[in-house]
Amino acid sequence: MILLSRDSARGAALTVAIIVIIIVSLLAVYAFSAGFNQSLLAGRMGGVSQIQRYWTARSGVIDATERIRRNVVALNPTGSLGGGRGNNFTNASWDPPPYYLNLDNDQTNTGSRPSGPRVALVDIGPVNTADSSYPRGVRKIESTAV
Repeated sequence: MILLSRDSARGAALTVAIIVIIIVSLLAVYAFSAGFNQSLLAGRMGGVSQIQRYWTARSGVIDATERIRRNVVALNPTGSLGGGRGNNFTNASWDPPPYYLNLDNDQTNTGSRPSGPRVALVDIGPVNTADSSYPRGVRKIESTAV
């Protein structure tokens, strides 16, 4: 068994303490650096707001798809997309007006933009018969977060 003098034991303890402090400091620098780089990356990508705008617009596409699938022209809480006189989604030439979809209260309207941060402007076009930029026989759906 090796016996260390009191001074040698203090020196060994000090060496171990310094090594632990260096390792903890390096881990802290790495953590701060990674967090800083993530915030820079999120800022360059448009941050959370761009991601939220994407999903808001996507919700407008899903709402329009369901309206076409179910042939629903009524808006919530009141109004309609002009579904009278044979105007509905079974009429291929019918071009409904654009409408706003408010995701915060699940309301839709064709008037002015409702208040709230998550609002999509949805435009459902007539069935395509001539435009070669997208498939014939389908309705073009455009949705924008506003």
